[in-house]
Amino acid sequence: MCDVTRVLGDTVAASEQVWTVYGVAVTLLDDRARDYFDADSGLLVTAVRRGTAGDDADLRPGDVLVAIDGRPIASPAEAVALLRAPSPASHLVSRRRGASTSDVRLARPDTSLATTTDSVGSPDSGIEVVDSTAPAGVGVGAVRAGSPAAAAGLRGGDRLLRVGARDVTTAAVARRLLEQSRVGPTFIVFERDSVVRGVLLPR
Repeated sequence: MCDVTRVLGDTVAASEQVWTVYGVAVTLLDDRARDYFDADSGLLVTAVRRGTAGDDADLRPGDVLVAIDGRPIASPAEAVALLRAPSPASHLVSRRRGASTSDVRLARPDTSLATTTDSVGSPDSGIEVVDSTAPAGVGVGAVRAGSPAAAAGLRGGDRLLRVGARDVTTAAVARRLLEQSRVGPTFIVFERDSVVRGVLLPR
């Protein structure tokens, strides 16, 4: 029992390190996720914080990370060991998205050379501004108590971004996709507090 507790503790600690440094939450694939994503190994991305290295690398909830720098990964601890290597300054991450696998470049945050200044010769104010854009997806007005969505942690005020493999663009599209998703498990992607999250809803 102690070994199981230690392994689970190590997995949680490693996952927290990946989240803290790269803004990516990962978890082991359970049997349900293996079936849904048709993947035997790798780590499932369940959340990506906006403006982080993971976001810059275009990692998304629902991606399955299968290798880092050409080395297969099967646990968060393995991912942390590879990502903590003193070199290189960025890592080649193989991710599976849908039926295809591609490589993305994940930069180490401490190697960023970007600087911001108010004007020539003035110190940095500490304020970073971005162009305003209309938020993607549609707002969730309410989540019915006792529903699969409620059990998965969705709540009113979240923004629904994707149902299965389809992006949500309007409320009508969201309703249609959610209706179609009733036939089996569906991976839902939503945003809350600048974090894009994903969860596999059972049916």
